[in-house]
Amino acid sequence: MVSLNDVIAILLKPGLSLLTHASMPLTYWTYAFATAVYLINRMPTPTLHLSSPFEKLLESQPNYTKLRVFGCLCYPWLRPYSQHKLDSRSTPCIFLGYSSTQSAYICLDLSTSKIYISRHVKFLENSFPFATHQSHLARPTPEIISQWLPPVQILSISSGSLNTPPQRDSWCQHPVTKCPNDRPPLLTSRPSPSVHRPPFTRTQFG
Repeated sequence: MVSLNDVIAILLKPGLSLLTHASMPLTYWTYAFATAVYLINRMPTPTLHLSSPFEKLLESQPNYTKLRVFGCLCYPWLRPYSQHKLDSRSTPCIFLGYSSTQSAYICLDLSTSKIYISRHVKFLENSFPFATHQSHLARPTPEIISQWLPPVQILSISSGSLNTPPQRDSWCQHPVTKCPNDRPPLLTSRPSPSVHRPPFTRTQFG
């Protein structure tokens, strides 16, 4: 039976390596160790005949395209967190790992110390804010924001197109996940309620 000391010894080296590579302080060790567990569970091992623990347990291949560099600069999609339509769509954050409850990423906003969990994140894996001691990170560029926006489609108005339902998930083309649960709600126009007016009556005077 594996003891707690054995588990700590297994996670100590990869966890500290993640912190050192990103030049992050030891106060973030919980996120580094959780990321180390996430990576170890998806690494092939000779003990399992070059299979990963994830594959043996769930009988499916892990999604390696989801993996990102720990501690790098990232820009999460923040529209689900917005309380006003004029709020920023994204903000510079630091990638802290993977969510344990959903297929999403954990992002830290250094300016506000807030944690965001989002499926749509743009990563700059060669930039490490803690390594460069950047206190004010660059705002997202229009090129980054444009990757989250749905493509504009020009529809021709005809008698046949009015009865054709729109494609529901045609805008969702994220390389990691197929369709996010945290996408912004669709805006639909509601017909105005009909106004009931009394019937016109002619009034006679005199």
